[in-house]
Amino acid sequence: MAKKKNENIVIVDKELTPTIIGKLDKSEKSPVLLIIIFIIFIAVAIFMPDITNYIEAYLNGNNTNITNKPAVNEPEDVDKEQLPNEQENPVYYDYTEDLAINHESFTMSNIIISENKIYFDLKNNTDAVLDMKEKKQFLEIYSSDNTLLQRIKISFGTIDVSSVKNYEYVLDDNVSGNVSKLLISTKTEADYPEVNLTLNEDGKGILVCENKYEKITYTFGNSMLISINDVINYPFENTIAYSELLKNYQLNAATYNNYDGVSATLINNETGFTFNALLDLQNVDLTNIENNYYYNYKTNVKTVKFEMESNGFNCN
Repeated sequence: MAKKKNENIVIVDKELTPTIIGKLDKSEKSPVLLIIIFIIFIAVAIFMPDITNYIEAYLNGNNTNITNKPAVNEPEDVDKEQLPNEQENPVYYDYTEDLAINHESFTMSNIIISENKIYFDLKNNTDAVLDMKEKKQFLEIYSSDNTLLQRIKISFGTIDVSSVKNYEYVLDDNVSGNVSKLLISTKTEADYPEVNLTLNEDGKGILVCENKYEKITYTFGNSMLISINDVINYPFENTIAYSELLKNYQLNAATYNNYDGVSATLINNETGFTFNALLDLQNVDLTNIENNYYYNYKTNVKTVKFEMESNGFNCN
């Protein structure tokens, strides 16, 4: 058997030199990574609003799949420019005759639109008398394309505790057949647009508001209300309703003349009756007179114009 040949192993104390196996050209970068980063960026940008809403809902304990207003329909296609309302979160209801709207202190129900009129009931849900004139609440009527058709101020009379009051309003032409959505809005005088009133040399100006039978002239001093002249010309009708209306205005004329600062007359003949009332507001206590078209001394002109137009009058 041959013996293994002994080899001398020499250890050299020398710095190691790396051996180059291959070389990567750094000037050529793979486009795959850039494409992936770009796709992620686009996805985040698209879904960021949904992600933000989800996180906010989670933190606030809200479940977006649950609503406590099943009768409410707030359409996704609502054009905010066509729905001029100052509320932060207005709720629009699809109009049906069985619709009932629970709104703050009252419930609106039995809403019927017929022959250019709208009828509804209001029930007082509070433990105090509701003064609807002072609440400045409006019923707004919209078409199917979200256009405001008419705004009505809910202003007639007071409602006792747990009581129901019936309301009836005349609608503008071409409204009754185009009603799609209803909204109850609460406003303040700050929401009313400003009015530039033409004043004479004495600093007085007038605003005239008219409807089919009534003409009310409001006189302002430095844009503050100082007097009212209310004239009603009602043509004769051989109906029970006309007779009742005549009796009511005869009573109003007699009653108004008992108050300081008020003078009233009623002229009745075969063609109809004319009621005329003049109020010097500085000397009148309007708590004695229940008329939603009469405003207190020094009321701003913009308040009278906005609310009277919402009562169905044309004001200029």
